[in-house]
Amino acid sequence: MNIFRKIIKQSTLILMSFMFIAQPAFGATIQEMQDQINNKQQQKLEAEQLSHGLGVVASGIAGEIQLLSNQIASIQAQIDINTAKQDDLTKQIDSAVKRLGEQKDLLSANIRSMYIEGDISPLEMIASSKNLGDFVDKQEYRDRIKENISSTMDEIERLKKQLDEQRREVTKILDDQKTLRGTLDQKNTEASAKLAGVNQDKAAFDARVKERSAEIVKLQKDIAAAQAALSRVDVRNLPSSGVVSQGSIIGTVGNTGNSFGAHLHLRAQVNGVAVDPYNYLGNRWIVPVNGPVTQGFGVNPYKYGYGSAGHDGIDFGVSAGTGIKAVEGGTLYKGWSQQLVGHWYFGCMAMIDHGGLLSIYAHMQEANCS
Repeated sequence: MNIFRKIIKQSTLILMSFMFIAQPAFGATIQEMQDQINNKQQQKLEAEQLSHGLGVVASGIAGEIQLLSNQIASIQAQIDINTAKQDDLTKQIDSAVKRLGEQKDLLSANIRSMYIEGDISPLEMIASSKNLGDFVDKQEYRDRIKENISSTMDEIERLKKQLDEQRREVTKILDDQKTLRGTLDQKNTEASAKLAGVNQDKAAFDARVKERSAEIVKLQKDIAAAQAALSRVDVRNLPSSGVVSQGSIIGTVGNTGNSFGAHLHLRAQVNGVAVDPYNYLGNRWIVPVNGPVTQGFGVNPYKYGYGSAGHDGIDFGVSAGTGIKAVEGGTLYKGWSQQLVGHWYFGCMAMIDHGGLLSIYAHMQEANCS
């Protein structure tokens, strides 16, 4: 059962790790939310694997319990057979004792008869007999009686001794079988308790799998809702913050909305559809911040909740407070994403209309929208 102990130990550690997983804070970038999905998918996979392992252990214990049950049933059948045999031997002994008593009574009667006739001399016995043959018959009859009585007593004593030995043997067998039955009953009880514990742990992991699956679905819906909100943006219905020129500082990098760390998420959008910002950067657009790109456009298709198009923008890993430059001149719209796009996901954000082409800047510092 080493595999059982190994799986239980591993299961306990995983369950403890589940207990200390930080809950998602209000606000995270799409990438961070997708990282959450990836993390939860890994947790779900681990829970599924452990649940499967516990299922294998449970199956093994169930097989062990079935084997013990079969052994217990077999031993109980032997106990029943030997108990019946013991009862039968007891009846045989009682019958033999009764026969012995009857033979002893017969022996006593014949002995008295022999003693009575023994007072008669052979000459008197001959004289009282009708003839010599009659005398011989009486003598032979007495001799046969003696022999039969002696033989019967020997046989009965032998049978009684034999039956006593058999009864002791059967009693010992019964005692041994009952001891073994008790041992198997104890093992059966222990195995049943172990099985109940394994099934309880398996149920906990099955619940974790279900819980993580639901969380993943919710996160994927949040991502889809956020992206759908952006795709429905109509700047004509929004109050403008004025016109800005290329290179103008429109805000600072922050950590608002659904975000765990300071960075800039830049999205290019035409007719409600995200397009690759690299189509414009270095050509029509300037780089909004100086920093490394932590995730490019179109990567990770069908992962982290993305669709077939993959990541919908470019993430720049830069520190909080870094100034964000307008990639191109146009009409600026700035404020909280709830008001601008109808979704809290992007926090304090800005959009610039470049004549049908939008540049979108998410997760700016709170002060930019106060």
